[in-house]
Amino acid sequence: VDNTFIFASAVSVLISGTAEEDYVEIWPPNPVVKFGGSLHLNCTSNCEDIGIESAYTKVPIGNGSNWKAFLLSNLDDWAASPLCYADCKTGQKKSPKANIIIYSKPLAGLILQPIWSLLRILGKMEVGKQYNLICRVFGVAPIRDLTVTLLKGEEQLLVKTFKDHTQLEAGVVVVNHRIRAQQNDYNKTITCQTSLDLRPAGPLLTNTSHDLKPLQLTIALFLLFCILTCSIYLKRSICSNQIENAEIERNSHSHPFHFFGTSGIQPFQVLYF
Repeated sequence: VDNTFIFASAVSVLISGTAEEDYVEIWPPNPVVKFGGSLHLNCTSNCEDIGIESAYTKVPIGNGSNWKAFLLSNLDDWAASPLCYADCKTGQKKSPKANIIIYSKPLAGLILQPIWSLLRILGKMEVGKQYNLICRVFGVAPIRDLTVTLLKGEEQLLVKTFKDHTQLEAGVVVVNHRIRAQQNDYNKTITCQTSLDLRPAGPLLTNTSHDLKPLQLTIALFLLFCILTCSIYLKRSICSNQIENAEIERNSHSHPFHFFGTSGIQPFQVLYF
């Protein structure tokens, strides 16, 4: 008898008699979802009684011979990691946890310090002077996928990333950068751009702050309105006092009043440097 044939036949019988290994899987394994949104997860297994463990609200939405689908809603827990399970012959078996990435779109705001100098209120910067540029990014998550870019016109002043950031919850990011105003910066706008890159599983979310000029011109116009209003009110008040004093002077004989005029009183003035 050929020993090689006997060995090959034994191996063939052994392989054909091996039972299929139990498995439980979850899909997708790395979904990306907006904070407070919803998600479809699919559990597959060759075992019985397929289910899902999750801290989120979950509703079955479909099933087959070896799978069951669930809708998870109101995803507001930043750290929850659902998993699938099934009852196998060797006991309950679980899938790896789904790594859900919950994101929140960033909103950028820009401040240029000093804020309250007269030139800054008028939307101007003094050549040769240093200013502190502050970009605040609100409500962004995950911060590790954020990129902040400070721009002067088309020129990149600073590009900052946060790859080492481990916080899952939405937070505030502050980026500081000092700039010196130059003569050739005339009429250039300063902006803060944010990019939350969740690709390939999620979207690319970008946001640009409003440039500084519209805000400062609005403040300047508001102050100009206040100045003109105060000037008109002051003049009317002085004229009213003048008329009243003149009447008193004509009607009084024992204690006459003398009005010294208003030539020395000037309305508020805006000083330009």
